[in-house]
Amino acid sequence: MKVRLRTRQLAVSLGSLLLFLGVIGSLQSLMLAHTPVHSSEVGFVSLSPRGAEGGVIVPASCESGYEHNAGTGMCSAICAVSPTNPKVGDTVTWTVTNPYSLQGINAGIYHIDAEPYYRTYETNVYGSSGTQNKVISVYSLGGSDVIGMETCSVYVSPACAAGYGSACASSPNSCGQTQSNGTIQCDGSCSSTPPSDSSCVAPTASISQSVSTADSGTTFTVSWSSTNATSCTVTRVRPDGLVTNPWAAGTSGSLPATPTYPGTYTWSNTCTGPGGTSNTATISHVVTCPSGTEPSADGTGCVQIPVSLADLTAGDTTISPTSVVAGQSESFSATVSNIGDGSASNFPNIFQVANSAKTVTIAMVNANTVSSLSSGASTGLSGSYTFTAAGTYNVRACADNNSSWAGSIDESNEGNNCGAWKVVTVLCVANQGAVCSSAANSCGQTNTGTVQCDSSCSAAVPSNSTCPPTVTLSASPNPINQGQSTKLFWSSTNATSCTSAGGFSTGGATTNPPGGVSTGVLLQDSTYQITCSNASGTSAPAQVTVTVIQPEVNIGAEPPRVTVSGGSSILSWSSVLMSSCNVTGPNGFSQSSISGSATIIVTGQATYSISCTPTGGGAAIVRQVTVNVEPFFQEF
Repeated sequence: MKVRLRTRQLAVSLGSLLLFLGVIGSLQSLMLAHTPVHSSEVGFVSLSPRGAEGGVIVPASCESGYEHNAGTGMCSAICAVSPTNPKVGDTVTWTVTNPYSLQGINAGIYHIDAEPYYRTYETNVYGSSGTQNKVISVYSLGGSDVIGMETCSVYVSPACAAGYGSACASSPNSCGQTQSNGTIQCDGSCSSTPPSDSSCVAPTASISQSVSTADSGTTFTVSWSSTNATSCTVTRVRPDGLVTNPWAAGTSGSLPATPTYPGTYTWSNTCTGPGGTSNTATISHVVTCPSGTEPSADGTGCVQIPVSLADLTAGDTTISPTSVVAGQSESFSATVSNIGDGSASNFPNIFQVANSAKTVTIAMVNANTVSSLSSGASTGLSGSYTFTAAGTYNVRACADNNSSWAGSIDESNEGNNCGAWKVVTVLCVANQGAVCSSAANSCGQTNTGTVQCDSSCSAAVPSNSTCPPTVTLSASPNPINQGQSTKLFWSSTNATSCTSAGGFSTGGATTNPPGGVSTGVLLQDSTYQITCSNASGTSAPAQVTVTVIQPEVNIGAEPPRVTVSGGSSILSWSSVLMSSCNVTGPNGFSQSSISGSATIIVTGQATYSISCTPTGGGAAIVRQVTVNVEPFFQEF
């Protein structure tokens, strides 16, 4: 572009023009160009007219800081951009300063103004990154002619970081504190600055355990935490004084521990931070030995406690009376002693009766059970037995043995429980051989025999099969609630088999099995029957009826009719086998109980309902009652 001079200005004489140019020898170009270059020329380059309207005055050089355009001969403007490295979304200010401004004084005459001419533009940069251009036109102050245009360029950096403009917190100070009053900048940084370290406070430390006392070898958990700390050290001290430091580290955490040394362990947590050193938090954990154990000699664990065992032995047996007769009860006595180191409790004892050769055991007579016998103590044993036949026998007492030769306690010596054998001679009774009768069977029948040496009768009891059978039958419990079951029990005499009727089976047994026989669930009264038989016939039937209590719900009012409006009546209700009931009526009347009563005011016909839920479940049972006011008639 160039400054255009009007035609009438070209009429000025060349002499006048040269004089003018001599005065303004430092005149700068009036044009702005795109590609400025420096010029080494001195003076004017050309006075020739250029263009349709006149010539161009071209300066030989430009003022410091400005550049010369070889194509137009004009001095360029300076283009400044702020910021110099904008990003997408930034606001950019473009400023163009012309080295000189022009102002007309007289027609066709221009002179150099003292102040450069400049213009400032603002624009928002949008879109993608890359080179952005701004073309700025500079106009003369004296008119509307365009002096020149300058293209200002700037490279726009790529788009801003994700979250640009969003709220953000500063980086932490030395104790982890942040400021949250900033926003994310285009480069991803936060405008908020970290708080001053002077705001840091002293750290605190804490420590805890899942259990405080446990047996040796039991695992539990040690947990620690802190506030305002940058590091923590957990130290453990064992019962023997050994220190483990660190046992754990970190500002918080949890670790399992399985201590074995009996005694008291301690765990301590101490923390540090910009605010200083924390308190020392400590826990104590007591390690015990399990039952039956004790601390080992070196204190590293628990060992089994040596068991002090009892040693039981019986003394000689004494028989009373000393003159032993068959068929006569004899008393046995002996002493049992504990010669071991431990105590003994609740152990059985017996007297063993054997033949003359001690090869066959005839009887195991139970003696008294000893509840407690300490080491070195003794106590007496007693029992009784009737020899049934004359002859020679052997008797001895045995400690910690029952009729099955089984003991109940551990002993240091299991082979010395029995005392010495005592020889017993049993004589016959005086009336041996006399006539006698057997005992009677279940229906009183006997047999004839002779008296034996043991005073028994040789006659055997007649078989009950010759007696008519009998049977009894019962149910327990009886009665029962609907939906429950009961058990049937029976017993018979002189019977060889029994049969049933009514829905249960005896299996032919003459007596019920242990616990009886279940009837199954019953919904109504049920009758059961049983008869028994043997070779001589069949018993009369035995019968039992199981009464089944039925669910029942009742509601009523007394009186059911009142004589005047506003009179009262007693509403009562009851139920059987109901888990809950709800009684409702007019005016919000409501009661919740399986039985009860209430006074109601009757002002007109009213119906009250009860709804109950059966104990065994199922549909609710509903009953109603209506109360009335008797009509009032007045004779005319």
